[in-house]
Amino acid sequence: MDNAIRRIDAAIQSSSDSILGKGEYRVPGFDSTVNSAIRSRTSSNSKIFSVNGFGWTVENAIKSTTAPNFQTHDSVHSFGWAVENAMRSGVGPNPPPFHGFTSAVDKAICSKVGAEAEVEGETEELPNREGYAVSWQKGYMLGKGSFGTVYEAFTDDGNFFAVKEVSLLDHRSQGKQSIFQLRQEISLLSQFRHDNIVQYLGTDKDNDKLYIFLEIVTKGSLAVLYKKYHLMDSQVSAYTRQILSGLKYLHDRNVVHRDIKCANILVDATGSVKLADFGLAKVTKLNDVKSIGGSLNWMAPEVVNLRSGGYGLAADIWSLGCTVLEMLTRQPPYYHLEEMQVIFQIGGGEPPPVPGSLSINARDFILKCLQADPNKRPTVAQLLDHPFVNFCTTVNYGDQFQVPH
Repeated sequence: MDNAIRRIDAAIQSSSDSILGKGEYRVPGFDSTVNSAIRSRTSSNSKIFSVNGFGWTVENAIKSTTAPNFQTHDSVHSFGWAVENAMRSGVGPNPPPFHGFTSAVDKAICSKVGAEAEVEGETEELPNREGYAVSWQKGYMLGKGSFGTVYEAFTDDGNFFAVKEVSLLDHRSQGKQSIFQLRQEISLLSQFRHDNIVQYLGTDKDNDKLYIFLEIVTKGSLAVLYKKYHLMDSQVSAYTRQILSGLKYLHDRNVVHRDIKCANILVDATGSVKLADFGLAKVTKLNDVKSIGGSLNWMAPEVVNLRSGGYGLAADIWSLGCTVLEMLTRQPPYYHLEEMQVIFQIGGGEPPPVPGSLSINARDFILKCLQADPNKRPTVAQLLDHPFVNFCTTVNYGDQFQVPH
């Protein structure tokens, strides 16, 4: 996948140099469809020479807007939209030739993504925990994400669990990437044993689908919870401490989660928190992760700006700060901005606004996490000593929850 990124990046950068008048029309090493599309669009509209900063915008768009490693066909369309929007804003009027440019880029990227995802998806054997759920029934849907759908399930002896499934019959790039991500999630989760990480139970496969069995976490995600209740500092403190505990387990094993956010953190009826959705997680040493992964609004600056030379565990710390902010404000970070604005804000190291109405300890915790320089962010172990996550109270949780009006 990194090879695809490099090829696409080089081709787009080469074409943008030409667009800016810095060289000949040259698009080496990339799909001929994109080559033709770029040449025809740039030569047919002389106004394009005035698009200042186009190369930089495209570079960030392809690394950020396309989402993790071109993982879905929808994300490729987001990239096409970002490029087209950047070009339109630079030239002023809406030039008709750009309509074909977007679809040509979409098609070319999808063809490359499909080929690489197919190779990657076939490299691992599935670990299996024998004997679990030999016979089971699928119940109602619990949720749907980029890489599969999760259902409640029921064994013949009466045990409930969650099952995530992906289709084996979808041969498009999105389907192949979903299978690869589920295999990666199985590979990692099967090695983990921690109270604050969702427990892997086993796998199954039939002619149509691949399944992963997980413990069922009854109250859903923290994103669902904060929409129902106004979370107080005491609850957010307790949840954050548990998130940190799960992250410490991962970071001690050099695993970066890469997609920490409220939607990927589950909570049960006792208030126990579980990190989930490990499809993007990677083992890293010496900040050597060089592929984009995660959800844009929670991404760290070094993830958006891949030319920084790679990233590592500190990327999770930035995402954690965004997640704590999300719980306390009941809004995703940068919720007030459009997608391209978010890219520029994060790429420039600008953290999301942290309201002055938050408590001193909460603000300090969040701002320590949201330092643009990853080397200045505290480690998980250091954050576990922060006053915010050592919030002590004897008040009953039920007395503190406030139902929103």
